[in-house]
Amino acid sequence: GIVGAASFFDKEPPPIEWLIEGVAEKKNLIMMAGAPKTAKSWMAIEMGLCVATGKPLFGDPPLLGREKKGRVLFCFLEDGPHNVHARITALARSKGVTNVKDLSLMFRFGGGIDMGNSEQAQRFGQIVSEEYPDLDLIVFDPFRNLHYGDENDSANIIKVMENLRAVRDQTGAAILVIHHTRKPSSSDKNNPGFAIRGSGAIFGAVDGLVALSNVEDIE
Repeated sequence: GIVGAASFFDKEPPPIEWLIEGVAEKKNLIMMAGAPKTAKSWMAIEMGLCVATGKPLFGDPPLLGREKKGRVLFCFLEDGPHNVHARITALARSKGVTNVKDLSLMFRFGGGIDMGNSEQAQRFGQIVSEEYPDLDLIVFDPFRNLHYGDENDSANIIKVMENLRAVRDQTGAAILVIHHTRKPSSSDKNNPGFAIRGSGAIFGAVDGLVALSNVEDIE
């Protein structure tokens, strides 16, 4: 219902439940967007390992993990097993993890997930929630392989984002989606969400944004 100012400001809101301190909240729909060759897939794996190991992101104390091992499902719609195996092994080693098999990581390779189709999205969410309960994070890489519609069609994109939010709610996991940006304009440098490729409905539908840039694009 409606809450008046006296009640609303009578007490502090509950603290944010971080999945990765200062970077990603629990049960949020998060988009990671960047230009080509900005290491988006590497960053996504690092974030997943941060959740799975409970250790800080990049070993940086301010970017704390939860000091509790979580469960992560990686859906690689483009990269193959060899690339992923090498990257995860290398990044896990940097965190002091010598046996990656001890981590609660799940993998799905290849396409066939159409988040523009509500029935398919619901079925995906149901299967994941039943077979892999208590997931903390689901990673989809990349966004362009997650639907078959026009990225610039706002009606299509709104449906895709609604279905991603539905999967988030079905599974109780945070959703991290990897996407590309277009070449940024001068105004985009201060507002990286506006540089996300495709309809502006993408930026409007996410709970959080992680923006990656080439060094030469940063002033």
